[in-house]
Amino acid sequence: MRKGSRKGAARCLGAILFLGASLLSATAGAQTTTGTVRGTVKDETGGVLPGVLIEAVNDESGVKLAATTQASGFYNMSLQPGPYTITATLPSFAPVVRKIVVVLGQTLGIDFELKLAAKAGESVTVSAEAPHIETKASEVATNVSEQQLRQLPQDDRNFLNFANLAPGVRTATDENNKEILAGAIPGFNTNVFIDGTSYKNDVLNGGV
Repeated sequence: MRKGSRKGAARCLGAILFLGASLLSATAGAQTTTGTVRGTVKDETGGVLPGVLIEAVNDESGVKLAATTQASGFYNMSLQPGPYTITATLPSFAPVVRKIVVVLGQTLGIDFELKLAAKAGESVTVSAEAPHIETKASEVATNVSEQQLRQLPQDDRNFLNFANLAPGVRTATDENNKEILAGAIPGFNTNVFIDGTSYKNDVLNGGV
């Protein structure tokens, strides 16, 4: 597998595991293909700052998304998985930059503290502190890293086998019908999406 395709496979695999662990039924109309970044922006005195522009730039694709903090200083963004540079800017305040990695189904709490430009010397502050991973969510998600994809052994080189890393998920051993079973949900009620396209067998009562 080439290096470029390996990264793509890792992202696709994250989508597969998330959907499997969420126990999606055949009638489910929605799918999750993003991660969530949210938090609060305050000044150095602890007061909330409304109207702060939050810009997220994907370091690989260059795609830019933006949000503005509410009256409570809160913002919320849904981002495709990948590495991002997030910048918080407000007139009269020095910008603050954070580097993060967004993974599928995960919610990251990214708070900002802005200082007046006169006090900060009008410099840009890059914060390296680890983001807070929020555990209160309606989904159950598991992501497989590129390192796991490269190093964990498997006998048939089928990337769907890595779904077994998700709690409560197992894959059938039939090499001609790789079903993904989650909890008490049978394989034909579990779907797999890769780049938004369903790979479920809709003709037979089987898996993917």
